[in-house]
Amino acid sequence: MTQRIILTGFMGTGKTTVGRLVAAKMGLPFVDLDEAICHRVGQNITEIFAQKGEAAFREIESQVLREILSQNEVVLATGGGTLLSDDNRKLCEQSGTVVCLTCDLEVLQRRLNDKEVGYRPLLTNDDPKRTLVELWERRREVYRKIFWQVDTSGKSPQQIADTIIGLVSASIVDLSYPDGVCKILVGRRLFSLLDILLNSFGLSNTVRIAVISNHTIAALHGEPLIAELRRFGYTPYLIAIPDGEEYKNLETVADLYDRLLKAHIDRGDLVIALGGGVIGDIVGFVASTYMRGLPLIQIPTSLLAMVDASIGGKTGLDLPKGKNLIGTFKRPLAVLVDPEYLDTLPRSEFLSGMAEVIKHAVIADPLLFSWLDRGPQGFWMDENLLLRAVAVKVNVVQADPYENGLRAILNFGHTIGHALETLSGYTIRHGEAVSVGMAVESKLAEQLGILSSMEAERIIDLINRWTLPVYHPLLEDGDRILSVIRYDKKHRQGKLRWALPYQIGKVDLVSGVDDRLIKQAISSHREAVHAG
Repeated sequence: MTQRIILTGFMGTGKTTVGRLVAAKMGLPFVDLDEAICHRVGQNITEIFAQKGEAAFREIESQVLREILSQNEVVLATGGGTLLSDDNRKLCEQSGTVVCLTCDLEVLQRRLNDKEVGYRPLLTNDDPKRTLVELWERRREVYRKIFWQVDTSGKSPQQIADTIIGLVSASIVDLSYPDGVCKILVGRRLFSLLDILLNSFGLSNTVRIAVISNHTIAALHGEPLIAELRRFGYTPYLIAIPDGEEYKNLETVADLYDRLLKAHIDRGDLVIALGGGVIGDIVGFVASTYMRGLPLIQIPTSLLAMVDASIGGKTGLDLPKGKNLIGTFKRPLAVLVDPEYLDTLPRSEFLSGMAEVIKHAVIADPLLFSWLDRGPQGFWMDENLLLRAVAVKVNVVQADPYENGLRAILNFGHTIGHALETLSGYTIRHGEAVSVGMAVESKLAEQLGILSSMEAERIIDLINRWTLPVYHPLLEDGDRILSVIRYDKKHRQGKLRWALPYQIGKVDLVSGVDDRLIKQAISSHREAVHAG
């Protein structure tokens, strides 16, 4: 696998020292760009500047940079001015992970003492200290164009190296929206990267952080997260609410507003959602509306939330007439998908989440469907499978962030599923309701002539293989299901859009399906289950 790590930043921030440590720990070759230039030219940096000038040096620098980045694996420490060139910066960003090392100006001045200044050609003048400040001010705006920022002030080179290794060990997916980007990280022990993540988004440790969870998750995972945030110098507050879909309402939101006010959380602060899909929906809504919006980070702890609910920025609250009838779009700054949280997830909740993984396979990933078709025996949800399931949601949302069209394909299984949840008073797990919904809606697609009977059976067989339900007693009353579907938020101009598969990995949006055909599909599926 190609692994290029490029460290940049102002002189004296520790690029070479940290780069050598990262390279040694990861078993990668290390290159100091300035040293490579000196070796090429046969002169030191001061001599090159004095005899050839800075313009000639920059030209040589760009040429050597291109050659180094043609290697598959390298840890590269650039010069302080290398990435001032837009072409150099773009080349580095396209070639690997670019990390900018920063530090406070006071720290920098202590590091660059009089002896050190003599080795810095840009500081060899009558007033090097003034030149240092001017250069630092001038370059700081350019360095801010690089997303990943690591503040080295008060940290040892070993600590900085460990942070960078943790960062590059995670899989990172950028989900772009019209108003910015959401960083999706998939990997283990991701909470240790919160410091670099918040620093990269320009959030200093003066911000207050409200970590909102439910009582169950807070007891399991709340304190380790709070301790980590305190270790980084932040002021966190853990707020826990009751667990369950029945609390996904305006009353809970009003209570959270009051508790945020009591914690003095304001518009300069941050909200973290720690929990499953319900917590993500509630906290996302709160973050999008409290004081007209606060930055948000999602840390999903259930499989369902990891592969679906936390990604895409949808928030939702329920009304007596139906599920998610109130909601907003709220882009999180980041989503941290950490499979270690699955270790404490009950088996029933894990299987509920598998319904969304199956949905992603049906609508967009035939290879994932084939992997799942082997069944749960010996199955292990590792980072690669999580990343594949996440990629389906990311690709759809990327193409249609605000659900104006394509994104509606993610609703496969959810029209019937949401109706079942509402009618049950939310006593059915979301994933189980969706699994029943996928079975019924596959039958509807077959009945409409969209999906072959063989493919419909493959989908239903896969759901069964994962011991997920394909039937619920509420299917006995098709009229009641239709009465709830009439309030479904997926209606457009009075017509309900169904996301129906026409083959494994392909799905289409179908409008104007007659109520009689819907009842017939429910009845046909119900009879097949009873007969089987």
